Amino acid sequence: MDTAPATAPLDRGPSLSSEFTNKMLTKLVAGLIFDDEVWQLVKDHIRPEYFENPVRRDLTRIILAFAETYHRPPTMDELIQEMDFFLAHTRKPLPTEVYWDQTSNVLEAGAEGNFDYVRDRVDEFFRYQALKNTIVKSVDLLQQKKDYDGILSAIKEAYEVGQRAEIDQTVAEAVSLDSVTSRQIPFLMKDRIPLGVVTLITGAGEVGKSTLLTEIACRISRGEPLPGSTGAEVEAGSTIYITTENPAEEVLRPRVLACDGDSSKIFHLQNVLVPSSEKANQPRVFDVTRDLPALAREMDKIKDVRLVIIDPAISHIPDKLDPNATAQVRHVMDTLFEFAQSRQIAVICVMHLAKGVAVSAVNKIAGSHKWKDAARVVLGVAPDKNDLTHERRFLSRLKANLDITYKTLAFRIKGAMIKDPNELDPEPVFKTTRVEFEPEELDMNTEEMFNPDPGQKAKPEGKLEKAVEFLRSLMKEGVTEIPAQAVEDEFPDISVATWCRARQMMGMKKPEQTPDGWIWRF
Repeated sequence: MDTAPATAPLDRGPSLSSEFTNKMLTKLVAGLIFDDEVWQLVKDHIRPEYFENPVRRDLTRIILAFAETYHRPPTMDELIQEMDFFLAHTRKPLPTEVYWDQTSNVLEAGAEGNFDYVRDRVDEFFRYQALKNTIVKSVDLLQQKKDYDGILSAIKEAYEVGQRAEIDQTVAEAVSLDSVTSRQIPFLMKDRIPLGVVTLITGAGEVGKSTLLTEIACRISRGEPLPGSTGAEVEAGSTIYITTENPAEEVLRPRVLACDGDSSKIFHLQNVLVPSSEKANQPRVFDVTRDLPALAREMDKIKDVRLVIIDPAISHIPDKLDPNATAQVRHVMDTLFEFAQSRQIAVICVMHLAKGVAVSAVNKIAGSHKWKDAARVVLGVAPDKNDLTHERRFLSRLKANLDITYKTLAFRIKGAMIKDPNELDPEPVFKTTRVEFEPEELDMNTEEMFNPDPGQKAKPEGKLEKAVEFLRSLMKEGVTEIPAQAVEDEFPDISVATWCRARQMMGMKKPEQTPDGWIWRF
């Protein structure tokens, strides 16, 4: 009788998980920001929990959170800033140095390019991870609930993970310019403060920004233009001044009276009232990320609001929001821009200048560069260093995406004694300040006013110092671009992340990929 041959063990070859090496997974994370095709393939399927490595898991979480807000993955520089914020505000399982080392590995893998292998293997990786996670969960479903249908459904759903749709249903609608009509951007104050956008006013502390803004609010209340706007008409209206630094009784009202403003058209806002089931409405400092609907309702009651001032902007964002984090600041500015546009009002945010020297005056604004990048107009206030009375100031253009004047306005901060008609004391006991404009516009060098002595820059430390000094030397020599690979070969001890920071400090353009590799441009 013939006997059946013994069944030989199956030759399964290497395990599937061994194919997903550290190198491949690092390359996959890099592809999220460096390769658009990888991003389009994985954005709907990738999950942070698919990565056992904590750094890759957190990097993926950061990238997906950024994309959820901005509908695109972050750039290399934006990822560096988001990681900075994450490490400063999150409890993490590994030391900070490990996070930066592995982040540098991801960035270096991205700079190398060549994502063909990742694109070929990514579907199988997702299906493998989805099934693996589902099987682990199925044990609980089997032991605790004996949910057979649930187990089969979960496994079927996991198996379908990573299968690509045959047809992309996304629709892109391009509009012919022949079908639109040109529109002039309206101005609240001609050639300086536009309506429907966000304007930044910046300057050093105690330079007179708030006093100047009170004067502007007073002119709006009277329907009076700024000097230099000959023939310009200003529609009289109201201002809402949002501030935690200038009390209404001690600062704002005395200044309004000194500037001959219509105090019935200038409103102070510091807090919103939050309903509470336990107590009466509780006050909370106005937050631009969640209280704009309440502000809109207040504007509807006032009816003629033309200007909203937020002084300073950094005092009216959540404590958990980092003013140096690009993505978060961009969200704040986009929210304010949409509000200004929908209400057709001017929104002015007050920002402070950082100490030291920057590549250009506008880059001295404290916090993320997105504060000034997202603003359509940036105006600066600076003292006249040659004025022995210490009263004279300049209001100058630092940046504009609109056609506004390059002329500078000069004004003086003058002391004033006023009597409040609401005060029974007959003596003018209130001491305050007011603004006196000079009638003529001036031609001034704003860089000299706001960013003097560019050679005296504070030096950073260590490898970052070396990177910044090298880039600065190239800029002084008139170099306009340099191959990234040549720089990295010359300084092998400096990581990609450090070069990213150095380029940010120097205000360089975003790296550009060419057929010959990545190029850095000044």
